[in-house]
Amino acid sequence: MPRNPQIRAQSMILASLALAALVAAIYFPVHGYGFTEYDDPDTVLENPAVVHGLSAQGVREAVFGTHVGFWLPATFLSLALDRELFGMDPGGFHLTNVALHAACGVAFFWALVRLTGTFWPALAAALLFAVHPLRVESVAWITERKDVLSGLFWFLALLAYTRFVRTRKALDYLAVAACFALGLMAKPMVITLPFVLLILDFWPLRRFGSHADPAGQERPGRLVLEKVPLFFLCAGAAWITLKAQAQSGALTSVSVLGISDRLSTALYAYGMSLSKFAWPANLALVYPYPEYSLASAPVLLSALVLILVTAAAILARKKAPYILAGWLIFLGTLFPVSGVAQSGVQAYADRFTYLPHTGLAIMTAFGGAAMAGRRAGRRLLAAGVLLLCVAGLASASAVYLRYWKDSLILFARTLAVTRDNWLAENLMGAALIERERYGEAEGHLRRSVAIHPGFAHSRVNLANALAQTAKEEEAFEEYERALALSPGLADAETGLANLHAQKGNLAEAERLYRKALESRPDLAAAHNNLATLLVRTGDLEGAVRHYQAALDLNPFLASAHYNLGLVCKRMARYQEAFFHFLRAVEIRPGHAQALNAAGTLLAETGKTGPALEYLRKSVAADPESFDARFNLGIFLLREGGFEEALPHLEKAASLGPANPDAWSAWGSVLLSLGRNQEAAERFREALRLSPGHEKARAGLAQALEGS
Repeated sequence: MPRNPQIRAQSMILASLALAALVAAIYFPVHGYGFTEYDDPDTVLENPAVVHGLSAQGVREAVFGTHVGFWLPATFLSLALDRELFGMDPGGFHLTNVALHAACGVAFFWALVRLTGTFWPALAAALLFAVHPLRVESVAWITERKDVLSGLFWFLALLAYTRFVRTRKALDYLAVAACFALGLMAKPMVITLPFVLLILDFWPLRRFGSHADPAGQERPGRLVLEKVPLFFLCAGAAWITLKAQAQSGALTSVSVLGISDRLSTALYAYGMSLSKFAWPANLALVYPYPEYSLASAPVLLSALVLILVTAAAILARKKAPYILAGWLIFLGTLFPVSGVAQSGVQAYADRFTYLPHTGLAIMTAFGGAAMAGRRAGRRLLAAGVLLLCVAGLASASAVYLRYWKDSLILFARTLAVTRDNWLAENLMGAALIERERYGEAEGHLRRSVAIHPGFAHSRVNLANALAQTAKEEEAFEEYERALALSPGLADAETGLANLHAQKGNLAEAERLYRKALESRPDLAAAHNNLATLLVRTGDLEGAVRHYQAALDLNPFLASAHYNLGLVCKRMARYQEAFFHFLRAVEIRPGHAQALNAAGTLLAETGKTGPALEYLRKSVAADPESFDARFNLGIFLLREGGFEEALPHLEKAASLGPANPDAWSAWGSVLLSLGRNQEAAERFREALRLSPGHEKARAGLAQALEGS
């Protein structure tokens, strides 16, 4: 570290800017990425704490509600702020994650400089942390806003702690506690901070033990007592988290997952975290849950490595205290997500390493600096190795980042680098259903069910795919099996209701929709589907209430806006109908049905100019849509645009060959163009399909008369 404070400050600022610029260069492509179809819908798109922005309702939901199984007010308010700034454009959400991660890298660097009084080792550790490919998941996945936000508060707490140690002022201690509290409200994984502060008291602060600074030596008991207020925050966060997780059903009881299984899972998680830090290959969104016992080779190898490294760190604690400190930080910060208290369906995830790898980065950077020593040649060699490592890690991050551009690409990558991954098969199947690729989806979902027959959600998705491929009986069976595995599962009841509605069993469908809403009144899709069913039964007022309930829960549910617009149109509430059609288009710019409905409504109310614009946009959005082609063709025919109408009506007849109106309209435009013989052929086809079609009969007579 330079002796001149001014040079040091300049160096730190320049290094910080370079670090932030490197992070920005790696992650800038995410501004063009979309939402990930795993957790992003629940965390962002359908989360009332986010979709309502910073309104009174949104703030109330964020501060007092639990969502996706957690109480995360800081994270949800951060996402709500993005909602206010960027609407629901995912690019803005992504860039906020990038900015927060860059800030984390810089704050980590400054904290290490303040803690250790060194410059280059601190910068090396921050670089290894910031550009490592294992950070990609935390940065590129909007759902993991909680990682980068809690990480920033964590590093700010470390900075505040270095000031408190120097000044011992109550205000500085309050700054530590405030950053810690905010971190806990962003993600409870930061719960280990007080323990990490005790580790930092050992090294590099040297406040107790044989490494204590005689001038500032304090008794270990007093150092622990100093952290008591922080431990109270830990206790409160633990209670809130466990309660929220229990209510969401995410916690796994000891009767389901025994002590030995939890221990083997924890050892597996530590082994994966170490190996991926050293060699970040075959990274994936989700990893299969390990089926290892305590006696299995991977678990035993992981245990052996942990024992050997721990022993070596203890033995080297006097000459190389940074090794023991970094190792303990790694072990301690990973413990909450190691699987000992199992939550969710994963034993290990790349995002779990966001804070733990700061410990490994410290070990690597300060260990390398110690090996380089003071010799110029060794230092030059160390600098070269660092540059190669940073360049390699940054390149690997950029390559892995590309898989996050699209959910199908990401899920396919996950399946390619893992085996027997039932969760990834389920995710791929669900994503394919969204794209109406039902046959492909069925294959993935059958594999998911075969690997893990007890996962109810895979069976629900399989049933959804089967219902769309005319396999209703098998779909019924899968829905029933899902409900047997998870009684009252709202998604299964909603799917079963959809199937009953599809088969015309409207009373049973309505019963199931209402039952699903009893257990999950916050299920916007169930409100939307029930409203659609009520439209079929003629209860338009009831339909409006449930469509509005769906939109109260999720104002960005484009299908609910579109459907509500259709109902309002039927009720002659044209202004409201047009508003909802426009909202559907704003939310989903390529919503061809909403564009078509808006254009048709404008045409019917005499606003021909705007009507033509919307109808053309509808065709541009979906050239293969019968309704879009037919309605644009009919509009042009009525307005005298026969030449432009002709290709649209011809296309409509090819898309709907059994629709007599399409053939009759095609005949009409040909008749208007004086092509009577061709027109007669189209009218005859319309009459073949519908012998009583009066327009076709009149048109045929006119065509024959003019021939």
